Amino acid sequence: MVDSSNIYREQRKAVALEFMEKALAILVEVDDSAADCYLQQSIDTCMASPRMTFPEDEFWDCVDELPHLTDRVLFLHRQNGLAIEQIAKRLGIEQKEAAERLSVGLALVRGSFSLMEH
Repeated sequence: MVDSSNIYREQRKAVALEFMEKALAILVEVDDSAADCYLQQSIDTCMASPRMTFPEDEFWDCVDELPHLTDRVLFLHRQNGLAIEQIAKRLGIEQKEAAERLSVGLALVRGSFSLMEH
């Protein structure tokens, strides 16, 4: 039997995370790095356990250099295992944009790694 209180709680949590992502985008836009750092940590804490451990620091350093939405798409996909549809809903963007940002982000990070190796 499905526990309806758990379903309701998860739905409310998903809505809260969507609002937090929108607030994070605004803080990044106005360049409030202290506030966006705390909000980012809060979002990560609220999310389910990550499906994978963090890869090398160099990978995430490259990701930090990406535009905010591209960074978030890559993080939500790689670290939390969210599908494109879930990422798009969370960030309030179209699925096509989420897929494009993921593709571009991965290509840029891979390109950065290949430059580091030479």
